[in-house]
Amino acid sequence: MAPDEDIPVCITMPVFNEAHGLKLFLDELFESFCEFNVHINIIDDHSVDGTRELLGEMVKFHGSKLTFSVNEKNIGHGPGTLLGISNVLASNTFEYLITLDGDGGFNTENIVSAFKLTLASQCDILEGVRVSRSSPIFRKISTKICQIMVQRASGKKTYDANTPLRIYRREVIAKIMQDIPKQLLIPNVFISAYTRLAGFEILEYNIPVIESRSLDKNGTTWKQQYRFLPSKRFIRFCYRAFSQWFGECTVLLSKIKN
Repeated sequence: MAPDEDIPVCITMPVFNEAHGLKLFLDELFESFCEFNVHINIIDDHSVDGTRELLGEMVKFHGSKLTFSVNEKNIGHGPGTLLGISNVLASNTFEYLITLDGDGGFNTENIVSAFKLTLASQCDILEGVRVSRSSPIFRKISTKICQIMVQRASGKKTYDANTPLRIYRREVIAKIMQDIPKQLLIPNVFISAYTRLAGFEILEYNIPVIESRSLDKNGTTWKQQYRFLPSKRFIRFCYRAFSQWFGECTVLLSKIKN
């Protein structure tokens, strides 16, 4: 048995209406991580397209390697991400935790390469810096704003402040979850600032983005009708998220800084 097979790693992700591409993504993850002791935990954020039924069928095949829970109402991507992490911390034994988005926007072999680099470098956190993205201009603007917010809060530069691909040591993510509000709309941005202020060893790793596996290539979350124009839902979310950041988040980060 290779030494890596003994390393317990858990992958968690929130999903919303991802029935179209989710099975392929999960099957590829299990295949790519076959040399590791891997477990996948899914938070179904009240999908209405058959996602939960699909997951139920997949559990029959993968057994205890795959678990999922279904939210009684849609709570959003950020809180869903934090809920998944909390569930894993409460119920699973693992040494490393990987967070992802459910749309399958990365090649799974590249995710494995990032994980192996985390093991080799012995860093506290690996952040997957998304490259080769073909995002519309309004998404690029919001990404740049997040990058500036983290730099101003922490005094350190980040190349992808809101990346969903993060690999944590267990003790690191447990510490973060003690201090992070559970209803943050943009938890990945907060974590980018928090971990830099706290002095964790962070490795940024370029990873190409591939086309979403979702049926709706504009994304299921924002209900966009047009690829290059933000939806009203996206605009409202940005207003709420930035208001939360410049209120609650900046106060918490200032306490850590001081």
